[in-house]
Amino acid sequence: MKHMQHYLKIISLITMPLFLHGIDESKKTYLQDPAPMKTVNVSTNHWETIKNKLEKKTFKFAKITIPKSGTHLLHKCIALLSGKKPNDIEKKSKESTPRECKKTTREIFINACKRDFIQKILAIQDPSTFSHHLIYTAEYKDFIERYAPTTLFLIRDPRDQLLSFTNWTCEQSKKGTVDFDNMILDFIDGKQRYKHCAVKMGTAADFIWTLGITEFYKLFLPWTSARNVYTVRFENLVGSKGGGSDELQIQEIRNIARHLKIPLTDKKLNSVTTNLFGGTGTFVKGQIGSWKKSFTPEHKAAFKRVAGQLLIDLGYEKDLNW
Repeated sequence: MKHMQHYLKIISLITMPLFLHGIDESKKTYLQDPAPMKTVNVSTNHWETIKNKLEKKTFKFAKITIPKSGTHLLHKCIALLSGKKPNDIEKKSKESTPRECKKTTREIFINACKRDFIQKILAIQDPSTFSHHLIYTAEYKDFIERYAPTTLFLIRDPRDQLLSFTNWTCEQSKKGTVDFDNMILDFIDGKQRYKHCAVKMGTAADFIWTLGITEFYKLFLPWTSARNVYTVRFENLVGSKGGGSDELQIQEIRNIARHLKIPLTDKKLNSVTTNLFGGTGTFVKGQIGSWKKSFTPEHKAAFKRVAGQLLIDLGYEKDLNW
């Protein structure tokens, strides 16, 4: 009840404290705590409805992912571990109506995520698992700890994530309205060189286009050290078919199963590794390091300048010599 009183008050200020585990204090300059921001008020009736829905049955676990970081790969892994047929195998992506990107502030993005979050919770009929591109706030942290005490958080090399996001946006945009190279630059640093038409995906495309990749990642990364959250790396999960390692894939699957308390026999493990790669709704190539073939020298220079430290802190690079 104490937790729900917290929800009903709807905190008016959101801070972004840094909780990244193991980061050198001298390497946090790109993740300074931003100024607190106000959020929109949400009807207490919505929170009461959510409480009534979830008090009867809390989530077994939650999946939190950064857009275009392998969300469907993680969904499929858990479905296979649970002995269920993944519901997105061979499913074609739904067509989206292109729209013009607009300047999106951090506050607008957070408020849009809040509305989307509430709508998704209210639409759940039989809670068992919860999946969302959920940014980190104190409010959401309390919600996850109360209603989904076991959580997975998926991350990916920001260069491959950004490339995947750019490719997906280009595919879903009006033909002749996109400039691939400029879009990559815009998503890296938010300089808005090219006013492209993006798909309807909340305000994620607008936000990256406005502020750049580092500011976008800053909204999610504190989940890496939140309580009862296991961080899954796309590069570990994808296996050799995606340019990774079968040994790392096996270990990552074992870690996921252990964290979710799902029994894992050798037979089930073999089935998961055999069937995991490909076949999901947004699958294209699923390869590690695809950015190397698409980034120009200008893209690399911009990424090093804007997000070089981010790559180092996440363990994807040791320095800027790449």
